[in-house]
Amino acid sequence: MIQSVERAIDILNEISRRGDWIGVREIARVMNLKVPTTQQMLKTLLAKGFLEFDEERRQYRLGLGLWVLAEKVNPLGGLAKLITPHVETIFRQFGETVVALALINNKVQVVLWRQSSHSLAVIVPDEKGIIADPHHLAGGRVVLAFSGRLFQESYLKNLHFPEVGKNLFRDAEEFTAEMERIRTQGYAVTKDVINSGIGALTVPIFYGNGDFAMALASSMPLNRFGTKKKDRY
Repeated sequence: MIQSVERAIDILNEISRRGDWIGVREIARVMNLKVPTTQQMLKTLLAKGFLEFDEERRQYRLGLGLWVLAEKVNPLGGLAKLITPHVETIFRQFGETVVALALINNKVQVVLWRQSSHSLAVIVPDEKGIIADPHHLAGGRVVLAFSGRLFQESYLKNLHFPEVGKNLFRDAEEFTAEMERIRTQGYAVTKDVINSGIGALTVPIFYGNGDFAMALASSMPLNRFGTKKKDRY
């Protein structure tokens, strides 16, 4: 066996067993490794998205990259558990609906959804959490924009233009231009799509290696969708 690979797997298993944040020295002690060696292995696993690092704690835990490897099994439960603390933090700060969306098996799916108390509906996924028309949503547009051109082109082939409804797309050129604009500015904003009365802002979340992981959206009635709140989000 290759020792470095075996050690990396052992480290992942140990962190998984702990089920929480753990520091470099504790991992080194448990694994009977030198601290510098452990640090380098952790940094490599972090760069590949297999670990997440908390700057304040100076500790590690399992990262989103592991759930990508398990995509064909059922990653939603694991992903939801992993990002719940972050979604809850945003929800507490803003009090508005927060939705995490990811591309799973070529479908845009809800990973986690924290609904605010206001009555306006934001998204309507099916019973499996799949979004039927993700390009109607700021979150869906971010997934489309950052998930790669092959998926984007495949999705585009199934759209029928011109679309009927406010703030939708008249043709494929307009759709493609919007995807490019989202990639360039690094976020998506929608307002009153199909007269919904809803404003939404979505940012992309990336793995440690720079690959796109998921979209994190916040949405609210237009009367609460001001510039100051958007800037904070």
